Amino acid sequence: DQLELKMIDFEFAALGDRYSDIASFSRLNQFPDEEDVLLLKWYFGTFDDKQMVRLQLMKAVADLHEAMRWMAAVPYFTENPPAAA
Repeated sequence: DQLELKMIDFEFAALGDRYSDIASFSRLNQFPDEEDVLLLKWYFGTFDDKQMVRLQLMKAVADLHEAMRWMAAVPYFTENPPAAA
């Protein structure tokens, strides 16, 4: 018997690029390159340098996406500062 692992992500499924989900997973778990290689091997069954380049690019996009989400929150917190403790 072999353990089968499945990853289902509904959050970004509409983007249509599986590297988007893989990059978000890797970034949020702070994977170093060595773990990214293992993740790509697990997901695709093989690994090549093109996959790593694409993953690194999508990790940069994921970082930009997260930064934009925080930047959008700045006006709210500027106008509604938390109450003093």
